Amino acid sequence: MSSSSYSPKYGVSPEELPLTDPSRFADQPEIVLDSIESAEDQLEWDVNSGEKIQTPEGIHAKAVREYATYDLKLPAASPGSRREGDAADDGQRRLAVAKEYRSRYEDTIQMILDVDKGEDADPESYAVAFGFESY
Repeated sequence: MSSSSYSPKYGVSPEELPLTDPSRFADQPEIVLDSIESAEDQLEWDVNSGEKIQTPEGIHAKAVREYATYDLKLPAASPGSRREGDAADDGQRRLAVAKEYRSRYEDTIQMILDVDKGEDADPESYAVAFGFESY
């Protein structure tokens, strides 16, 4: 995928991802765009049977940001991984951070599904989905 040919479906740009060190991907911007695209696909599967969401809202973009960040925060899976340098601390800290973003993504998805079913969203899920909880 060429970074110039990709256009985010839900308005999420690489600059919006909450990465503590965006310079890690400065020489490989396609990695960030791949993660955003993957997060968009995951969102569509999780809430819309794989179809594009026709009337996206801010909560959909938030889910994309959370999943893409989860993907980018995962520690190295193998010595040849693109994230090889992330294994300096054995990957445990990075894995914990990644899992937190994955959990936030899942809370956001559950809130979207609840609202789509006409159910009131759990106030705690709402707070997590919109980032009002402190970690």
